[in-house]
Amino acid sequence: ATNGSLKYARQVGGAWLIETVTAAGTSVGQCALALDATGTPHVSFWDQTGSDLRLAMRGPGGWSVETIIATGDVGAASSIAIDPLGGIHVCAVDWTRDRLLYARRQGTAWSIDVADSATAAESTLCDFTALSPDQTSLRLDSDNRPHVAYVRACSWFEEVRVAERGAAGWTIETVDASYLWGAPGLRPSLELDAGGRAHVSFGHVHANQGWIALASRGDPSWTAEQVEVLVNPFL
Repeated sequence: ATNGSLKYARQVGGAWLIETVTAAGTSVGQCALALDATGTPHVSFWDQTGSDLRLAMRGPGGWSVETIIATGDVGAASSIAIDPLGGIHVCAVDWTRDRLLYARRQGTAWSIDVADSATAAESTLCDFTALSPDQTSLRLDSDNRPHVAYVRACSWFEEVRVAERGAAGWTIETVDASYLWGAPGLRPSLELDAGGRAHVSFGHVHANQGWIALASRGDPSWTAEQVEVLVNPFL
């Protein structure tokens, strides 16, 4: 997003072409890009003007924009994935109700699901942080089931979590946790290997020291290792 508008850039013949997706006057926050099987771009974004989660799609006649969720302040830290059948999957933070939401579009209809939410007691202390555009990371497995990496933060702890939707609903796993504010959880990124095993990379900062960590799901628990030390973690 530049100057409040959403832009899309693509390289053609060695030159970059930049298109304006949203009209002037729309304040666009964090956004995420995915291409479908035909190479058509889809962008989920936080419309800060209306506090909505929206989707932009580029078609033969240009860009079209639709609203996914318009209730409350929803759309921060969105992540998007498109399955082989063209189904669109989006997750984002609901600041108003302190929830992680998952939306799926089949055809023209959206279904909305709550992947994770705070209890009443937790809501007085905690929030889902959205420090960067990739603060949530959505991937689909071979059965098109969504897996989401994200950060759960309170005034006294931070956790990197993975939510997975199965036949019985959502399951939540803690990948890494610290009971000191500002420790783990910077910009988690999730990938699934060929066997469906989940791997999450994330930054870890504590006491002016930082490093990049990689966690992998084992059987039955997660294991994490330090990958690289950050010299200036707050820059």
